[in-house]
Amino acid sequence: MHYIRFLRSPSMSFTNRGTSIDLVATITTDLGDSFLVPDESLELVVCLFTSSPRQRPDPDVKMHVRWNPGMRVLKTSIPVSRTDLKLLYVGPLDQKLSASRLSRLSNTACGGERGLILPAWADITPVNGTPSDVSLRRLQLNDEVFLELEEEIGESIARHIWDAGLASVAFVAHLRPPSEVDIKTDNANMTALREMLSCDRPIHILELGCGVGILGLGLAAILSSGRDYSASREVALLMTDLPEAEGRARCNIGRLETLQASSTSHVKVVYENLDWDLCREGKAGSKVLACPWELVVLSDCTYNVDMLPALVDTLSQIHSLSKARCEPGDLHTTRVFLATKPRHPSEDALFDLMAGQGWSIVCHETMEMPVLYEEASRVDLYLFEKV
Repeated sequence: MHYIRFLRSPSMSFTNRGTSIDLVATITTDLGDSFLVPDESLELVVCLFTSSPRQRPDPDVKMHVRWNPGMRVLKTSIPVSRTDLKLLYVGPLDQKLSASRLSRLSNTACGGERGLILPAWADITPVNGTPSDVSLRRLQLNDEVFLELEEEIGESIARHIWDAGLASVAFVAHLRPPSEVDIKTDNANMTALREMLSCDRPIHILELGCGVGILGLGLAAILSSGRDYSASREVALLMTDLPEAEGRARCNIGRLETLQASSTSHVKVVYENLDWDLCREGKAGSKVLACPWELVVLSDCTYNVDMLPALVDTLSQIHSLSKARCEPGDLHTTRVFLATKPRHPSEDALFDLMAGQGWSIVCHETMEMPVLYEEASRVDLYLFEKV
């Protein structure tokens, strides 16, 4: 996967030659460790809008730019004849390369054989205005469900969507309910997850290390839709991370609430800060302690191997706290849905730590992810459980 990222907020400027929109962006991998290097120039489309495309689908201004071999930064000025432009979009001209429609990620070979690029949106800073510090991703989870997520503008990889989060939401968005699964022809490896998400009983879902909220909010949007899941069931979803992630996560929760303002969603999404080093000792906030958690979800949280002991201890602590909040005699099972993009063999320490604390792997899926002009990568999806 490659991502178009703004390095500066697009801005409007006046010169002797007229009005222009200044654009500075790059095309890079999720961790920013390599840039897109095409065999030949890759055409991008830049669209400018005076209002949100949800109200006006056609751009007011449209032009093509090129990403050439060897480029690390796309820096251009776009001449315009009007000053009321407010929103800018950059994506591949060839829509078959766009990752905005997650159905292109849901098959075993994501994006066919070529790989995909995730487009980006941003507000245009007016002349003498204050530059925005966020860009926007607009994702079509399935035919009916959309999701908007803010990311931070700049070179930092923090508070961005990463591959495993995107792949895991695509997987769940196209995970068919058990009643539609033909075990003879379908991979039924994630039956337990299908059943958890498809049943009519209330469910409590806890996300660890939510970042901008791609997995948790993606789940909330999918479960609210009623397309493949019961839209009337009560779902409590708590997103957690360190304090530096709180602002962006809360903004994205607000965006989901705005998108669902006209619906009768029974999915309640809230946020609370959570430090794994404290949680492993039983020190967590009131929301984490409020109820038993049947499902814990996390993506892109295993790359820092130094934090693996704290992560596994936190998962076990959440299981113990959940058991303590069950009715006497009730058998509580905690399941963990984990999405990870393997980056280094040292990450395998996670599995020994999980096994050592009584967690077993119930299901394992692999999503192959071709990368444009590079060696393919993969995302592994696991469902652990502990009784």
